[in-house]
Amino acid sequence: MFTQIKQTLRHTSVIALGKISSKLVGFILLPIYTKEIAVNDYGVLGLLELIELVGVQVLAVGLHQALLRWLSLSKEEAEKKSIVFTIFTCLIVVGLLSVLVVFNTKEYLSVFLFGNSIYSHYLIYVFISISFINLAKISQTILRVEERTVLYT
Repeated sequence: MFTQIKQTLRHTSVIALGKISSKLVGFILLPIYTKEIAVNDYGVLGLLELIELVGVQVLAVGLHQALLRWLSLSKEEAEKKSIVFTIFTCLIVVGLLSVLVVFNTKEYLSVFLFGNSIYSHYLIYVFISISFINLAKISQTILRVEERTVLYT
């Protein structure tokens, strides 16, 4: 019992340290952001970040949570590999389709979101980023299942 509490506290402290350090890096980079980014572009940057946050959740279609559940339940290594491959393939297809849709409608989306089309190429970058984030979350989920919190963080 005591070892389980000790292990839980260790994992919690490592994850908390990772969350705090990421916020600290953002705080340290704040003077660079204010010096290099024009005031008018903060709204655009905020909207692009919001699109990325929502897009990661929507385009993942809950597959990371499903991966967490099914990897926890499966006993055989071949079954685990099959689950990971299936989810990886599905996320690649979803990511490619979303990038293709945004690529074909980037001017319309840019005019709708920003009022002009000069930010249309940023939308493509954001959706490519979303695809890579969703793929990277697969390895994070595997590390989480294996309780390797230092690498996970």
